[in-house]
Amino acid sequence: MKGASFWQQVWHTLLNLLFVPRCAVCGTRLPPGSELPLCPMCRTLYENDKEVTCPVCAGRMGDCLCVPRDMPRCGVRRMVKLFRYRPGADDASAKMIYALKHRNLKILQDFFAKELALPLSGLVEQPGEWVVTYPPRSKGAGRRDGFDHAGALAAALAKCLGCRFTCAFIREDGAKDSQQKRLSRTARFAAARKSYRLRPQQGLAGKHVIVVDDVVTTGATLAACARLLRHEGAVKEVVFAVLAQTPSQKGRV
Repeated sequence: MKGASFWQQVWHTLLNLLFVPRCAVCGTRLPPGSELPLCPMCRTLYENDKEVTCPVCAGRMGDCLCVPRDMPRCGVRRMVKLFRYRPGADDASAKMIYALKHRNLKILQDFFAKELALPLSGLVEQPGEWVVTYPPRSKGAGRRDGFDHAGALAAALAKCLGCRFTCAFIREDGAKDSQQKRLSRTARFAAARKSYRLRPQQGLAGKHVIVVDDVVTTGATLAACARLLRHEGAVKEVVFAVLAQTPSQKGRV
């Protein structure tokens, strides 16, 4: 064991020399062997972002399970989220979301998976009854960045929770992500319903399913996934797990 530990330390030292670990937000060089993707300053800023209150229950967002107003219609009554997302903002959380989307950083994926696993661990008492999945990105976005960030995050979360991971949905060719963002709320819900279908023979009947994504804005994508799971997959429950929630202009969720 001592020999193995020694060579592991040598290997990690060489990796740190060849690939200098840097903060996912500001690019500051991290200490050798760091297991966190953030420097101390950016970690403090991130923790401050997590202290924002939920506009519905007035509790800390990371502790509440409130859902956007259209979600109960889809049979979803619980959603885990960590912080408020402000598109275009120059803050630590927004930069972390950008890095997660466009840089295939396993250390960041694992960090966020552990962050989501904390509030979910109280729900997942029997991991064998739970399945983790995600809504796939458009093919164009996947080709551009070379990976699917939601899929990588969902896989890491499933590992943390000890649950089964599956790619339950197929995304049809349609509007690009950039085009989808410019649609009205009603149009986004209509487009999302046409964009996804459930893969056959997933063995989801009677299971609790966690659908993972990075940011929820209108909730159109997650609502479409929930409807498919409840009506075609006949799952017992759908729970959403997202990193961040974008507030509406009226302050509602």
